Order: sequence, then C-alpha cells, then structure tokens
Amino acid sequence: MSTLGDRIYTARTRAGRSQLDFAARTNIPAKRLSQLENDQDTPTLKELITVARMTSTTTDWLLTGKVKQCTPDECAANRLRQITQRLNLIAQARRR
Repeated sequence: MSTLGDRIYTARTRAGRSQLDFAARTNIPAKRLSQLENDQDTPTLKELITVARMTSTTTDWLLTGKVKQCTPDECAANRLRQITQRLNLIAQARRR
C-alpha cells in the first residue's frame, strides 16, 4: 500500500519535475520535500494544497490514494491545467 510520501513523489515525478525544480516552483525547500516524500514528516495543509495544485491532482488522492470522481467542469479544469503544464515544459525546453 502506498504512503502519503509515495503519492507526493509519484505526483511530482508524473508532473515531470525534479525535486529541485519542484522546490523552486513551490517554495517548499528541497530538504523539506525530501522529508515529505520519505514519510519523515507530514505536510502542512498549505503544502498539501500546493503539491496538489502543482501536480494537477487532488488533496483527496494525496491523502487517501483514492480517486474522487470529478464533475465535468472539474475534470475539464484539471485537464486544462495538465495541458498548460506540459506546454510550459515544452516552452522551457525550447529556451534551453
């Protein structure tokens, strides 16, 4: 069974972010992020919400590992966030 730390790690890596990049974008220090991903500490509510938003997932999934059915509007908004994040990654890669 996966832990909260496992799910934070999974969400971050699925979003295509390294710990350092994710830390810089979220203002969660890399050391703190490592502690959270390794279940050495529990995230604050603010950290949990930040991780969920930055990875286009839900706090429900991060906390429980269960997927809540979203309304059509919520699903569309989530998908739009995912597409926007991918486009941003592509734009960043082109700038390098």
